[in-house]
Amino acid sequence: MHRRTFVTAMGAVAGLGRVPGFATGDPLVKRVGLQLYTVRSLMKEDMERTLARVAEVGYREVEFAGYFGRDPKDIRAMLDRHGLAAPAAHVDEKLLVGDWAKIFADAKAIGHEYVIVPSTNPAQRRFPAPIPTCRQL
Repeated sequence: MHRRTFVTAMGAVAGLGRVPGFATGDPLVKRVGLQLYTVRSLMKEDMERTLARVAEVGYREVEFAGYFGRDPKDIRAMLDRHGLAAPAAHVDEKLLVGDWAKIFADAKAIGHEYVIVPSTNPAQRRFPAPIPTCRQL
């Protein structure tokens, strides 16, 4: 090993002690959930069974990416049955022009704290002025 590589590695190790929670053993990430988009075909096929299996493997939080025509109260009941929470959901960009009151009412009924639009069509991204780059700030 070269001296420079060794010194760099030791500096990195020494720096870890300054990371909050590292020295005390406190986890930096306290909540880990599953984005249900990753199992969307299973959710579409059988939501109840998929949520049951997700809970069975140890997840306690999930993030929805579609409700597959299910009633929000039914979804909340399924989550409760399997000991799951759903603090967030992705919504389709098409809902941006939809009924926001319904979107938020459904989110509240299910238990979401956050509703996220993960991406939009570039043509829909209209800003009043150009967004500065990091170098311009």
